[in-house]
Amino acid sequence: MPEFGRRALCLLGLALAAAAPFDQHKIVFSPKGELLQLDYAAEAVANAPPVAAIKVGDAILLAALKTAPTGHAKLRDFSGLEKLMLADTHVAVGACGLKPDALLLRQLTRDLCAEHRRLFEEPMPIHLLASRVADLMHEFTQGLNRGRPLGTALVLAGWDAHYGLQIYKVDSTGAVSSWRGVCMGLGASQVEAELEALLPGPAPSDVGLAEPDSKPKPSPSPSLSAARGRLLEALGDAVGQKGYQRYEPTRSPSGDTGSLKFVFVTETMTIRPPPQEDAREDELLVASPGARPGERVAIETEANMEAAAAAAAAAASA
Repeated sequence: MPEFGRRALCLLGLALAAAAPFDQHKIVFSPKGELLQLDYAAEAVANAPPVAAIKVGDAILLAALKTAPTGHAKLRDFSGLEKLMLADTHVAVGACGLKPDALLLRQLTRDLCAEHRRLFEEPMPIHLLASRVADLMHEFTQGLNRGRPLGTALVLAGWDAHYGLQIYKVDSTGAVSSWRGVCMGLGASQVEAELEALLPGPAPSDVGLAEPDSKPKPSPSPSLSAARGRLLEALGDAVGQKGYQRYEPTRSPSGDTGSLKFVFVTETMTIRPPPQEDAREDELLVASPGARPGERVAIETEANMEAAAAAAAAAASA
């Protein structure tokens, strides 16, 4: 082929490559070094109803919002947990993103915990569970016949005898990280600002003002009930700016119903460690699962905080 022809083909190939979309396959990098399908999966998480978790004193508080179209709100049964679930007697899972993907991953956590118990006769360490789930989610980002990346991120929270209370976030890319307080989904940045205020630490007014040899005064840690109230209020405010409204069965949605497309209901889960006298790792194999010393993790759930608050108000007024 003449030199001119080769150069023309090269220029044509470069032009086609520049115009080609880089989001057609999950293993093709864009010129900026991005995997665009992973960005799309992250957007599916960012636009989903939020899930949050925070350590408060000697407990972990999880909260999530489940939603329904305004026109179908009265037909929905909100009495069961949808966004939060127990993977085992000591660890809970919160999912944010596409519901089918969330169901797949939540079932995976249950299977991993059950398999670990069968093989080792002990509860699965939470950091190991987070790592195993992250490995599988990362496989979906590669060309391993796994289909598209998963449009879901997880929060794993619980207690074990190795590291105590723990919170892990597993992104849709398969990245795993440890947190004291975290939020995913709609309005996550706004909710995380409230989480920072709830966490004990240097008071904001002391940061940068203290003497070099002096220690900043720690801000007081709020009670669990106060932290729950502030977290639920922050979640409601965050999604309220996106057109969501808290569902109250006794009252019709207020405001412009044309712009109001969804209502939300809050579900929560509280995780506390076993009694101090039980927290002995060498006694984990004594009794049946969930009843062994060191494994009696106290977990409280509430599938519909709005209904519970309405019932408490009615009982108080009676």
